[in-house]
Amino acid sequence: MFRQPMTSPSTRAAPHRSLARGFTLVELVIVILVIAILTSLAVACVTSLTKQAKINSTLVEARKYQQAAMIFLNRNGRWPNDVSDGIYPPEFVGYIPNDTFLEGPGMGGVWDWNGIESTLPHYGIAVRAI
Repeated sequence: MFRQPMTSPSTRAAPHRSLARGFTLVELVIVILVIAILTSLAVACVTSLTKQAKINSTLVEARKYQQAAMIFLNRNGRWPNDVSDGIYPPEFVGYIPNDTFLEGPGMGGVWDWNGIESTLPHYGIAVRAI
């Protein structure tokens, strides 16, 4: 029974390694492409969520104005008078704050109250593009 001679760790044969220990160009390009794809997906999601939030805030504001007009109708027996696009109806004083009306809808444009004198076949609040 023969024993193998003892070798020190420094004399053992190390696996072949190249002198350059960095990443290859292909590996770097793949990582950059993956990061770019993930970034584009995140931007698309954020843009979609922002657009939906603006639409939702506009719907909430429109419901608030609708409720104010209904309260006005119940108290006065008539609808508020028609006003031009973006003009705060004077009858809404005390029902809704004029600053939110004048700021316009969250998704852009201006509020338009179509009252009794309106040429449209309905009464209510509308959003007009500017």
